Amino acid sequence: MTTLNEALRKIEATEANFAKLKKIWKELSDLLPLGSVLQYKQEQAQRYDMLSRYFERIRTVMPKIDGFEIRNSIIPFHDVFQNALNIHQYGEIEDSITFEKEAREQGTHLSEYYFRLIQKRQELARLVIFDIAQSIEEDIKILKSVEPSVRDKINHPAWDAMMEKMRSIETIIGNAAKKPTGWNEMMRHMSYREVSDLQNIESFDWPSIKAGLEEALRREYDPIPVEVTDLNILVSRKPTGNVIVELKWNKLTPSDFERLIYNTIATTDGYENPQWLTHTNAPDRGRDLSVYRVYKDPLSGVQRQRIIIACKHYTSKSVSVDDIGILRTQVELWEPPKVDTLVIATSSRFTTDAIQLIENQNQKQGLRIEMWPCTALEHILSERPDLIGEFNLR
Repeated sequence: MTTLNEALRKIEATEANFAKLKKIWKELSDLLPLGSVLQYKQEQAQRYDMLSRYFERIRTVMPKIDGFEIRNSIIPFHDVFQNALNIHQYGEIEDSITFEKEAREQGTHLSEYYFRLIQKRQELARLVIFDIAQSIEEDIKILKSVEPSVRDKINHPAWDAMMEKMRSIETIIGNAAKKPTGWNEMMRHMSYREVSDLQNIESFDWPSIKAGLEEALRREYDPIPVEVTDLNILVSRKPTGNVIVELKWNKLTPSDFERLIYNTIATTDGYENPQWLTHTNAPDRGRDLSVYRVYKDPLSGVQRQRIIIACKHYTSKSVSVDDIGILRTQVELWEPPKVDTLVIATSSRFTTDAIQLIENQNQKQGLRIEMWPCTALEHILSERPDLIGEFNLR
């Protein structure tokens, strides 16, 4: 069985060889006599031929990626030179364009290979990083129970383990994604080892990093399986039966639910500048969203209201009075600027007491609270089948 370290070593060796190919191809491209043939000298031809041989030696050790391999499309220098000479003499512009495209085809193969290489590194990262992240959260729980003196350094095996896991994540990500916001802050706090550093890690650094990892490594541009080659075939079969209106919320993780709400507001007219608010002290470690709701009035002009959206992915309980109280307190963490409306989006419903509390709140001046229960979200998403399909909610 291949170890993770061995897999990383092979991927990194492939990346190193690819960097060599890219460098060689850059010099080869600069040597291509596609301009005035009178400017080229014999030593340039010799250099071109030598680089071509180096390119081929490295190319032969490059592993395939899902069956794709880098082909050798480098045209010999004398063929390129002769074609450039013919074009110079006879001035066939169309032939010139066609040949130049062929001469630079090697760059296209390299670009496709690099795209697949980065995808494989991301796939490897997804396989292991979230397990490591879960283990870091366990380390944080252990360290919280230690309770050293405020003046003491935290010397505990869980702290050393957490530091090692952070370095592992950094190594595995490589160039597949940028380091999440909060990374440098957490590394700095871990080096100090004080009680206040643990508090910062738990409340601010780690929630931000975890959210950033999820965003960086999610399969945003991966195709969703359709399992049909032609939609005409699907429709011609005259499918029957009832349409299920209720969406399968239990298919989502809490993070998926937050991302669904984020994608909804980010792609809806009348909403501007959506943002994740990851520095939260929420007991459930949930992430709030911030967005501006825009009203355009022909007489008074444009007005913007700041909205905070709290996402509650509940599958076995409803949003309660206690939830409302916690969320109202959390809103204060995001001021200034002033928050005009708190939206509570949930994959469940609201208890009767919670509804009454919200209605009483909205009779007063100040913060307004809106409820987005699962039924309201199903109505909103009925006009967004792309999001239903992306999150596999049907």
